Amino acid sequence: MDSISASTATRPPHRPARQRILEAATRLFYAEGIRAVGVDRIVAEAGVTKATFYHSFHSKDELVRAYLEDEHRAHRDKFEAEIARHSDPLEAILALFDRIGDGIFEPGFRGCSFLNTATEYPDPSQPVAAVIAIQRTWLHDRFASLLMAAGNPQP
Repeated sequence: MDSISASTATRPPHRPARQRILEAATRLFYAEGIRAVGVDRIVAEAGVTKATFYHSFHSKDELVRAYLEDEHRAHRDKFEAEIARHSDPLEAILALFDRIGDGIFEPGFRGCSFLNTATEYPDPSQPVAAVIAIQRTWLHDRFASLLMAAGNPQP
């Protein structure tokens, strides 16, 4: 194998700029808060130009919405995987609460990304608020369905 092939074989695959921007924003938004992190900082962390940023996301609010949509998918997938591990709905609920409780003690824990964002975007007419509402509704409905499956008549 020549030196060019060897170095290419060990290099991680190239991630698209949009993904790098979203990954950098996710890290920074959760650690420092959304309003505290500017586009310049995200651009620097992602290793892209401002033009690339605005080509990928037309505004910071659009990036925030994409961040929350990704967070929603990740939370939903983790919850559903945990639920699938349990045949008893009450066991599933307890396991979910155990998972949430364990997360509180992880290094860097700063609370729920949706609640944190809701405090920074309190206006319910903002597009970001719609994603927060989707997460809240999904979570409420999911727990209600588990409680109903467990025989609770008024979850």
